[in-house]
Amino acid sequence: MKKITISAILPTLFFLWGCSDLMLELEPFNEDSELISETILEILNESSENLEIPETVTENLELPTTGESGETITWTSDNPEIVSSDGTVKRPPYGSDDITVTIIANIELNGETITVDFEVTVPAEELTIEDALNAVLDSLSIDSPDPYENLDLPVVGDFGTTIEWTSDAPGIISSDGTLIPPAASDGDREVTLTATVEKEGTSENKTFKITVPVAENETFTPVDGVSFNMIYVPARTYMAGLNDDGDKNNGSDISNIAIEASGTKIARSFYMGSTELTDHLWKTVYLWAVSEGHYNFETEDAGALSSSLPVTGINWYDAVVWTNALTEYTNAKEGTSYTPVYRSNGSVLRDSTAISSLDSVTPDSDADGFRLPTSDEWELAARYKGDQDGNGFLNAGEFYSGSELSGEGPLSADDVAWTSDNSDWYQYSSGYWIIHREVARKSASALGFYDMSGNVWEWVFDASLNADGDDVRLWRSGSADNVPTENAVGFTAGSDSSFSMDTLGLRIARSYN
Repeated sequence: MKKITISAILPTLFFLWGCSDLMLELEPFNEDSELISETILEILNESSENLEIPETVTENLELPTTGESGETITWTSDNPEIVSSDGTVKRPPYGSDDITVTIIANIELNGETITVDFEVTVPAEELTIEDALNAVLDSLSIDSPDPYENLDLPVVGDFGTTIEWTSDAPGIISSDGTLIPPAASDGDREVTLTATVEKEGTSENKTFKITVPVAENETFTPVDGVSFNMIYVPARTYMAGLNDDGDKNNGSDISNIAIEASGTKIARSFYMGSTELTDHLWKTVYLWAVSEGHYNFETEDAGALSSSLPVTGINWYDAVVWTNALTEYTNAKEGTSYTPVYRSNGSVLRDSTAISSLDSVTPDSDADGFRLPTSDEWELAARYKGDQDGNGFLNAGEFYSGSELSGEGPLSADDVAWTSDNSDWYQYSSGYWIIHREVARKSASALGFYDMSGNVWEWVFDASLNADGDDVRLWRSGSADNVPTENAVGFTAGSDSSFSMDTLGLRIARSYN
């Protein structure tokens, strides 16, 4: 609102009666002052009416200093830091309150003065693109990660911004925040995450350094049983097959296994037994399971409570049901609460003679109990040397070739595997003849696995077709009765699920949660 104050004696005021939009304020009557001439009063009045100042200002004002009839106009402000007397406007910073300022025009002619007050609002600065980017970057933070939890990486920021993440080690922390702890053999890993905040084609970056600790291996020591170790294997992509070309059929009569030229991807980390399953552990769990009256096995005489030999002579059905028994045994003895993996119509499979249920069983992907590894999991574990760059793909030098034995390279084949080249049948302490040896008598692989090549074949979960088109369950590892080429990590064999022999056992796995 415009407020006008004039210096004049009362008789002259009739000239202003028509100005209904003005607020008039009289100066005290001065007997010594002369009457303002009608002409001067009209000039001042007209000059005041011509002054226009917007109620809201965001830019500098052009404040006139003279009128059309030679009158002078001077300006003052009650807040010159925001609106100065020369019209310079300085808006409050973004996030501050708007400020109201009164600026005053003093109009003077021949010693007579009219003052006009203008009340204006100066709004705070609007957010610039640069301010928006910096505000979002300042708000971004990443807490030290729990090695068992993914990161919550926002992709939309305030003020209409978007956020894109990149990682220099996507195999450890991916761009969507998926966290895969490194293997114990790889050590803790520092990862650099970069957040790129973008708005209307302009972007700024912020980096974060995060140390991701290794996932520890597991050791189980039931109170009345034998201890066993599980090695953590991080999810990775690798090239399968004897020739490292994705062809999983090389070297065996197993057919109908897809060629994966882009690499075999294991999407979920897992644990796998550091050794082949021993007679001792098999027998301990078997006796507990059947004594409870819940379990039934087709093979009754496998295993020996005093033996560190790998258990053999069991079929695939026995192996599947026994892993469920191990889950429930561990829960009972160690107080864990693992969920059995193999079920039929919601019920835990506890009978290895329930052929139809076992043939159609699908592992519960959410269960964290013990199970057989898949063929792809087994091969990743057997091949893994170390993911030095953390990119999630095993590059040259980071894996054992498919034509090699697991652990071979700096070590010789004789150092890492029992094969037909260094084994023969011998009489064991219990009086029967065997060709395989006690577990973990050869050197381990880079991850810490023993006998991933040779000693005894190992059942895995997968089914496939052989060259005759018959359904088979797959074996991995080779045995002490096979030549080294059949013990290579890329080699695959198999048989009917009901088949068993004295050089065929298993190795256990468990999903990483």
